[in-house]
Amino acid sequence: MDPEIQADADGKSQPVRQDERVTAYAIDYLYRGLPLIVGNLALMPIVMGALMWNRVEHWLVGAWVVLALATGASRLFLARAYSRRQPVADEARIWAQYFTVTSLVSGLTWGAAGMLFFVPGAVAHQVFLYVSIVGLASGSLIVTAYWLPSFYAYALPSVGMSAVFLAFQEDWAHRGLGALLLMFLLIIAKVARQQNRTAIEAVTLRFENLDLVGELRRQTLVAEQANAAKSRFLAAASHDLRQPLHALQLFVASLSPSLKLDDQVEVVSGIRRTVASLDTLFNALLDISRLDAGLLKPQVKSFRLSELLDRFLPEFRVQAQAKGLDFQVRAEGWVVKSDPALLETMLRNLLGNALRYTHTGQITLEVDGDADTVRILVRDTGIGIAPELQKEIFAEYFQVANPERDRNKGLGLGLAIVDRLARLLDHGIQVHSQPGVGSGFILELPAGEREEALHERTLTGLEQNEFAGMTVLVIDDEQLVREGMRTLLESWGCRVLLAENAEEGRLAIAANGVVPDLLIADYRLREHRTGAEAVGELRQRFGAVLPALLITGDTAPDRLREAQASGLPLMHKPVPPARLRVFLRQTRARVA
Repeated sequence: MDPEIQADADGKSQPVRQDERVTAYAIDYLYRGLPLIVGNLALMPIVMGALMWNRVEHWLVGAWVVLALATGASRLFLARAYSRRQPVADEARIWAQYFTVTSLVSGLTWGAAGMLFFVPGAVAHQVFLYVSIVGLASGSLIVTAYWLPSFYAYALPSVGMSAVFLAFQEDWAHRGLGALLLMFLLIIAKVARQQNRTAIEAVTLRFENLDLVGELRRQTLVAEQANAAKSRFLAAASHDLRQPLHALQLFVASLSPSLKLDDQVEVVSGIRRTVASLDTLFNALLDISRLDAGLLKPQVKSFRLSELLDRFLPEFRVQAQAKGLDFQVRAEGWVVKSDPALLETMLRNLLGNALRYTHTGQITLEVDGDADTVRILVRDTGIGIAPELQKEIFAEYFQVANPERDRNKGLGLGLAIVDRLARLLDHGIQVHSQPGVGSGFILELPAGEREEALHERTLTGLEQNEFAGMTVLVIDDEQLVREGMRTLLESWGCRVLLAENAEEGRLAIAANGVVPDLLIADYRLREHRTGAEAVGELRQRFGAVLPALLITGDTAPDRLREAQASGLPLMHKPVPPARLRVFLRQTRARVA
């Protein structure tokens, strides 16, 4: 029996009331314990019959033994029928009545033994007889306490008939024994009630716990569904907004070299800063999505920390000076063991937070440590964080001082990303802060085993026609993106073919009579097709070694995993033109 659900008249599952569930479980326990008890006690009637054989008329002993064994067999048959039936909860009381009837028959059988097998003067036989009856009544409590009527149906006739019989004997010794049996019956009945309450409370508590666990699972499912819905929304919004942002960045990059007037340069510079700000916000969403998707695989190595800091600290120094803040860095000579790119992301987020919430004073980045551990401290004299909020600041979208949700203050993902990257890299992170005084964040990471140089190429002196003679096929279902990519690539000297899908790409190649040197395909195309599929089709037609690059505005974890599984290089919209230019250089070098 499943006490959790039952079927209605139409065969549909229906929830069961709490009292019905408890009763059903109690009856189920009766039947599950019955075979073991009956099996263990099967020898009792035979032993009793053998002991009384020479003291009581044979036919009477034989008839009693047969009746006792038949009663046990009928109870086993009933237990088997119950197991086959697997009754639903609302049938439990009917089966309880069946069980009670068999208990009554068994109780009457042993009560009759207390009268029929009484042998005057045979003390040993009497002791065995009444000890057996009392013992069986006591032992029945183990199972029948779950259903008191069955206990009463057995104990009252088995012990009561013997007690009444002894009470009417002529000698006071047997009358006293009868009185003791009646006292025992009252005591065991009281114990049975207590055991019943305990058993029912235990069953009730079990179902309450199950309900709590079920409710917790439901709430967890609701939270997971809400989180999944949030991720889908962010992924869709991110993808749709990245498309025009990507195109805008391409147009701005292609426009900049041709500007001559200072006011034009200033306007474009403002546009570039705006695009960079939007790019920062989108990249925060992308970092969270990549962490959710499990796509970030740390590339841990030893390197000079100063070489990493030299790459990006100048921009923070300029921003600090623009706000009138003193910016100090003391990090010479330290070698650390970490993933340079992920560590840079963490430090950028910490410094960005310090700049955002510090209006006067200074920001410092200090490094100290020992032979095993390096500690990076980012400290500011900003608004500080209240003690009760210092655990919440690492939650996604939480911001200490942004009730108006000003996007200039970010999305509230910076510290969440720092925390998750620290756990990914097994780096320690601590926060010490006092409202109105400032905050300090400490990153603890292993000291490096050896010094390794970071070789990062700086893009300088870009030539307008650096890629003259290079043919690039761009596949994207957004016309604005295709046009932006054409404008940028042509400004670099490329010959550009445009297509909305793989078929248009095939036709464009056939029409121009040239196989492209590079395919650039958006990952998500129309009609549920992907850029990876488009690349596969064109490679099958024009050559398996045709170089290709996927770009995507998707941040959905599933999509990111799919794109990565394709094995093709992947960049995220908006793609920085400098990064795209490096990829073209690398592609041209491999082809050459």
